[in-house]
Amino acid sequence: MRNRLNNAAVCSDVGNGRQDNQDNFYLDGIFDSDKKESFISKKISFKRYALFAVADGMGGQSFGEYASRTAMSFLRNYFFKKDLKVDSRIEEYIYAANEELCSHAAKTGTRIGTTLVVLSIEKDKARVYNIGDSRCYLYRKGKLSQLSKDHTLAAELVAMNVLSPVEAENDSRKHQLTQHMGLSQEEMLLSVYRSPEIALKGGDRLLLCSDGVTDALNEGEIAGVLSGKGSSKRIANDIVFKALDKNAGDNITALVVSIVDTARGKRLRNLIWGGLLLLAAAAGIVTGLLLS
Repeated sequence: MRNRLNNAAVCSDVGNGRQDNQDNFYLDGIFDSDKKESFISKKISFKRYALFAVADGMGGQSFGEYASRTAMSFLRNYFFKKDLKVDSRIEEYIYAANEELCSHAAKTGTRIGTTLVVLSIEKDKARVYNIGDSRCYLYRKGKLSQLSKDHTLAAELVAMNVLSPVEAENDSRKHQLTQHMGLSQEEMLLSVYRSPEIALKGGDRLLLCSDGVTDALNEGEIAGVLSGKGSSKRIANDIVFKALDKNAGDNITALVVSIVDTARGKRLRNLIWGGLLLLAAAAGIVTGLLLS
């Protein structure tokens, strides 16, 4: 990935049925710290190292907003100095942020929480961490794969062969979380999912999203948008707009990471240089004829 200039973008909207956006995101150092906008669209470029996340707050209005914002601010504090030892510190960060949420809940007497999905990219490798039902997908050569693991009652029933994956997508228990940040040790120990390491390839697209996206769009529709041409920002915006068109009632956040296809870039550079050389040769021939 040394010569690649990859790009990433996030789009977040309050949705059709909410007054406040309790989602938040982390775009390699950028997160929404004040929540003054109902619609947010941001983009960055990166080379070898980057960190991304999406959080979906719970607890009602300011409490859910506080939970997701706290998760993102803690993430920036932990990795602001671009510490390359990301893998060994992700779970440390999650437990620290969880302790803060539990402390705030105890002080206010309010139950709060947030889901979290994190994507870490180091050189040409990636890994996903999550707790709750915010998801990470990989789109590669026409195929969409879920890299995260849903912590829901429906997902547990799928694992027990009680429900099929298709049935689970339409089951009300898909919204009953079995894990989320904001759980005290007295309730349940956090169990962070950590994916196998993924070898990234040119042309890959990764999507981190809240359930506002996955409730409104099925995987075929998501894959259809991710297959489109254009920048990460355009794809992220298209996912949110398509979810809004499907009358998404929840907050909607889509964070898209595009891994540049270096082979395609090299072919383009060769074509450009070849064209320039032909133009130079043609100019030389014309000059020679004029001088003869």
